[in-house]
Amino acid sequence: MLDDPRDCPAAWQNPFPLRKTCFDDRGDAVRDPAVDQRRMRRAFSPSHASGSGKALGGAHGFRPHHSPEEVSVISDIPPRVDISFRLAAKLAPLDHGYALFSALCRLLGDLHGAEWLAVHPLPGTPRPDGLLAVDGRRGLRLRVDPAQIPRVLPLAGKWLDIGGHAARVGVSSVFPLASASTLRARLVTIKGFLEPEPFLEALQRQLDAMGVAGRPTAGRRRVLDVANDKVVGFGVELHGLTEDGALRVQALGLGGRRRMGCGVFVPATVDEASAGREHAS
Repeated sequence: MLDDPRDCPAAWQNPFPLRKTCFDDRGDAVRDPAVDQRRMRRAFSPSHASGSGKALGGAHGFRPHHSPEEVSVISDIPPRVDISFRLAAKLAPLDHGYALFSALCRLLGDLHGAEWLAVHPLPGTPRPDGLLAVDGRRGLRLRVDPAQIPRVLPLAGKWLDIGGHAARVGVSSVFPLASASTLRARLVTIKGFLEPEPFLEALQRQLDAMGVAGRPTAGRRRVLDVANDKVVGFGVELHGLTEDGALRVQALGLGGRRRMGCGVFVPATVDEASAGREHAS
């Protein structure tokens, strides 16, 4: 249990180099602000999308330039840890990403620009009535910059209203990211890519831009309800990752809406049985 956020060990910061390419909350590629606008326009031009741009909104795909002059480099992965809160809750909507994020904003203030935050989907067992039987022991899990831990600690002892279902937040524990050759995310969304094949191509471009070698596979199509707008994505597994690549993907995420539970990857070997049931739902 975390007593003082200042006690965060330096080992939680993962100094692994990668190219300086990140993705905004919609899943679009974003270059460092120091990169001039001409290169920014080229990076987002439709000619850099895969194929002939048949995917809906395919202009948002990013394809790294092959010229060394066109590739900017960053020094480190942003430091990230998982902070896990016990959760006294019985039920939540199965599609709870937007509702959970809204509940967190009501307690912590506006988090829409919080690039330091990703929210894991709630763990549990899906029910046929569209609800999730929440696993309170595994509870609420947030992926944060260690420096922001004091921002989320006040959640302890508070009540969350998750789509009309009450949940009381308990004590917290902090965990470093763990590497694995296979990672999974329940839902990944990339704006404009609604079919499996172009979606995987766009996902591969994001991996290439991160400097991550791995083989992505898409699971079933899922829909996230965001303020009555339907956002389409897919369950994703990444195979054949190196230790460095697995940590990069977990720290940076893939696609958009990571504060609503999308693009948040965990090792497939962690709590495999429970995670597998929820991943298949």
